[in-house]
Amino acid sequence: MKNCQFCQAELDDSAAFCSQCGNKQQAAVVQAQPQMPQVPPPVPDPVQAPPPPAYYAPPPPPKEPSLLASEGKRYMSWLTRGFLGTSEPIHLLYAAIVPFLIALFYTLSMARFMSWHAGGFFLLWFFSMVMVAALPAAAWLLNRFWLKAEAGLKETFSAFSSFSNVILPLAFVVMILGLAGAGFAFTLGSLIPVLVFAASAMLLVPAAGGDQKKLWLAVLILAAVFIVLQIIWGSIYSAGLSWGFPGFF
Repeated sequence: MKNCQFCQAELDDSAAFCSQCGNKQQAAVVQAQPQMPQVPPPVPDPVQAPPPPAYYAPPPPPKEPSLLASEGKRYMSWLTRGFLGTSEPIHLLYAAIVPFLIALFYTLSMARFMSWHAGGFFLLWFFSMVMVAALPAAAWLLNRFWLKAEAGLKETFSAFSSFSNVILPLAFVVMILGLAGAGFAFTLGSLIPVLVFAASAMLLVPAAGGDQKKLWLAVLILAAVFIVLQIIWGSIYSAGLSWGFPGFF
């Protein structure tokens, strides 16, 4: 069924004229929708790679190891090669390891005699580190301003640390004896400052260049510095004894 296009009366689907108004029914004209031209998708260029997205950033270049890390990798080989002394320089932090341990072991060997008094122990330890640093520093100053040698601070302390490798086992043995309460630990430990002075005096030999007079005077000046440091060290140790045993002194 369909409706008349003019009076809306119901008609058969095949009726050409309306039975009510008599008007001829026009065939409905269906307007075709215009077809959009089909555009083929772009073909990617096989040679040129697609551009990276906007958020892409290239990875940063690998960082070079720091000087401290590079020196640390060769520390053990440097320690082995220079056990009895070497002129090969090393970073100052690594050169300070052996003298630091010597000062620590030496102070621990004396701690029992001070009844482990905390103030005396730390004060003696601090000054022991000052002493193992002051002697090579004095040798460096003598090399630069008395013997007129172009001695670098890094090279000087590296050589002192390599000479001190022999002192470290002795300081460890003295520490064990001191902790065990052995009476001769103090006598054996008195060799440690003498060996530290000897290691510092060895720094003057290459700078002297065969001039024995200048070398001898430089050794005497270094010995005077050593005696002053030993007097101060002895005063601190005596104070630690009196603090550890207040009724004995």
